[in-house]
Amino acid sequence: NPTTAPTTEPNPTTAPTTEPDPTTEPETEPDPTTEPETEPDPTTEPETEPDPTAKPATKPDPTTAPSTAPEAEIPFIEGESGKDGWEAIKEDAANALEGKWINVNMNGASIVPGNVLDSVKGQNVTISFDMGDGISWLVNGSNVTADHANDVDLSVQVGTSAIPEDIVNDVAGDCQTKQISLAHSGDFGYSAVLMINMDSANAELYANLFYYNESAGGLEFVTAAQINEDGIAELIFTHASNYVIVLSDDVMDESSNEDSSGSDDESVPANDSSSQETGEQSSKTGESDIVIGGSDAVELQHEGNGMKLMWLILIVVAVVAAIGAITFLAYKKVDKEENKQD
Repeated sequence: NPTTAPTTEPNPTTAPTTEPDPTTEPETEPDPTTEPETEPDPTTEPETEPDPTAKPATKPDPTTAPSTAPEAEIPFIEGESGKDGWEAIKEDAANALEGKWINVNMNGASIVPGNVLDSVKGQNVTISFDMGDGISWLVNGSNVTADHANDVDLSVQVGTSAIPEDIVNDVAGDCQTKQISLAHSGDFGYSAVLMINMDSANAELYANLFYYNESAGGLEFVTAAQINEDGIAELIFTHASNYVIVLSDDVMDESSNEDSSGSDDESVPANDSSSQETGEQSSKTGESDIVIGGSDAVELQHEGNGMKLMWLILIVVAVVAAIGAITFLAYKKVDKEENKQD
């Protein structure tokens, strides 16, 4: 039995073998280390912080707001929302009341479809095409003469040098000049008024428009208009090519000067901006004139017709008077002969 007693003593050795449990406790201590592993959650929070960066990404909406106005090169009617593109403009023009003025912002576009002008043909409806850079075109439906108007590129280059300097100087002398070139080539199929900024410093001078006839090697007078107080000249075109504008104190067309010396009807009044501005046209543009009044109406007037009619009446009266005189003298002679026979 005493030998068995020491054999039972290994039990305390088993006790220390149970002591590894505290070693397992440090093994469980990694739990706080797992807590820092869970700390990446705040790092995920900065990853979620891109949401505020997404907010500025949604800020393009205000930029889309102005761009919901028409995209570049899509024309639109000024001051009327939802009327973007040529179809909307054509529909608005076709349904316009007499005397209406439609302001079209070309928004970078330059070609006006002919069917837009066909829609106002024969009507007193004016469409203004704002090309930007101080250039605008005005077309009134009553001035659309073609059966079907052409698609026309209305872009204008200002300050070109397509006309030789010596040819310009022969006409302009020491006067200020400005060359312009129209992108379109040939007739428009309608009369159009070009509103061009000639500088307010030149107010009350006359802007004389000359066409460059390249085949003839010279300049032909087309029209003239007085520059208003804002520096705007309104010049009439029916044809696109290369032109030069010559500024002077008077209209430079000799025939118009001769007419004005005999009649006050041909003079161009130097009134305020509310007065009519009349341009005189050569035979190249059909001897017609577009008058733009303060009432915002554009009318086609045929100059010279009144004078021609007056001369025609005078000739007819003279012929009738001559025939009457001859007849009277003939009857008087016959009457004298009959008296002698008696």
